[in-house]
Amino acid sequence: MPLTIKWVLSQLSINFKTGELIWRDNYQRPDLIGQRAGYLNEGYWRLSLGGVEYYAAQIIWFVIYGYIPTKTIDHKDRDKANDSLFNLRCATKGQ
Repeated sequence: MPLTIKWVLSQLSINFKTGELIWRDNYQRPDLIGQRAGYLNEGYWRLSLGGVEYYAAQIIWFVIYGYIPTKTIDHKDRDKANDSLFNLRCATKGQ
């Protein structure tokens, strides 16, 4: 199923200031509703939506800009877990 912003926002509440994603709905795990979505993997927040694994930064970027970039989403402060919208930028791997 292709992602839509409407569907993502029906599943997740997003705090753009902190970068936290909170489950609003989770048909597979209703016990997770109200909890932070995802898990830390090598310092990055990751989660599964519609059976596809994403970085939390990709979901935040998608909701704001309407696409998941083909380039890397870089964390300006070098903190991989800080997915605040203001900490994210599109970059090449060498930047």
